[in-house]
Amino acid sequence: MSKRMKAGIAAGILAVICIGIFVYISQTVKGATKDHKIVQGVIFEGKSLGGMTKEEAKKEIEDYIEKEQAKDITFYVDGKKAVTKLSKTGVAWDVEKTVKDAYDVGRSGSIINRYSQVKKDKIIVKIERSYDQKIFDRELDSAAKKIVSEPKNASLKRKNGKFIIIKEKTGYALDKKSTFKAYKKQVEAESFKVPLKVTRKKAEYTSEDMAKVKDKLGTKTTYYGSSAPGRKGNVANGAKMINGTVVYPGETFSVYKAVSPFT
Repeated sequence: MSKRMKAGIAAGILAVICIGIFVYISQTVKGATKDHKIVQGVIFEGKSLGGMTKEEAKKEIEDYIEKEQAKDITFYVDGKKAVTKLSKTGVAWDVEKTVKDAYDVGRSGSIINRYSQVKKDKIIVKIERSYDQKIFDRELDSAAKKIVSEPKNASLKRKNGKFIIIKEKTGYALDKKSTFKAYKKQVEAESFKVPLKVTRKKAEYTSEDMAKVKDKLGTKTTYYGSSAPGRKGNVANGAKMINGTVVYPGETFSVYKAVSPFT
C-alpha cells in the first residue's frame, strides 16, 4: 500500500471522527435546548433557573427585585448614620435582559461555545442595574440632612449654679459625586452600607474652650411679680428666648433680634 493511499485512509478516518464529534456535540446541545426552557445549571442569585420557562424565570427574578426594593440602605460617617429604602435611591433592574441572558445559555454563540455551556455544572447569570443620579442626590439630601450640616460650636448652660458644657459638632460638606460612585459599587456587591464621602469642617470653639469658663462675670435681678398678666407673659417669653445664649469672642448679641418679631 502506497504512502498516498495510507494518507488518504488516515484523512478519511479523521474526517469520520470529526463528523462524529460534530454530530455528538450538535445532538447534545439540541437535546439540552429542545424543550424551550432554560438549560440546567443556570443560577440566579443562588437559585437555579434550570428547567424554567421564560415566564417562570421572569417571575422568579421579579420576586427577587421586590425583596431588594424593600431593603434598607445605610449611609454612614464618623459613627453617624442615615437609613432609607433602596427603592428610593434611583436604582432600576433590567428584568427582560436577565431573562434573555438566562435563556440564551446554550443557544447563542458557536456550537463549541454552546456545548461548553450546556456541559457546565453552573453558569451564574447576574442582573443588570441602572442608576439615576438625580434621584439619588435628592434622596441623599433628604436622608442625610441631619448629618450633613455646618459645624456647631460648643456652648454652655448653667444649672444649679454650675456650668455644663454642650459638646461641639463637626460639620460636613458632602461630595455627592464620590458618594454616588461608592453607592453603586456597594449595591453591585450586594452590600447596603455606603460611606458618605465628605470634607470635615471643625467647629471654631470646642469643649476645651468652654472648660476655661469658670466665673460668673455679673448678674442683674429684677422683680415683676406685681406686673399685669400680659407683661408677666412677655417677660417670661423674652427671657426664655434669650436664656442659654453664648456670645463668643468678637460677637455682638442683640436682644431685639433674639426676641423679635413683635405683634
